[in-house]
Amino acid sequence: MRRVQCSKCKKVVVEKVPWADGKNHFTFFYIKYLADWTKEMAWKTVAKGSRRLLWVGKDRTKKTLRRFFSDMWNLDRKFRKNIKVFCTDMWRAYLGLVPINLSL
Repeated sequence: MRRVQCSKCKKVVVEKVPWADGKNHFTFFYIKYLADWTKEMAWKTVAKGSRRLLWVGKDRTKKTLRRFFSDMWNLDRKFRKNIKVFCTDMWRAYLGLVPINLSL
């Protein structure tokens, strides 16, 4: 997007366009593409033994992360033992649940 100077107030602003929002460098279409791609990479489509995104939860809650461990347990009882790396944000609730469910 172009930066332009308003002829009335003389402020420099970012030109508004229908396919992007403010200072976000990604277009709406690219964001939608990434969201759809993430769904495709969900745990149901991942080949065993590969290093990929396994699961995406809807809400940022303890219940959501517990659902991940439950889904993986139901899929493969030994699944937890094979996890070598677990990436998440630094939310305290998540950090508390990971060591309980994994032995990293």
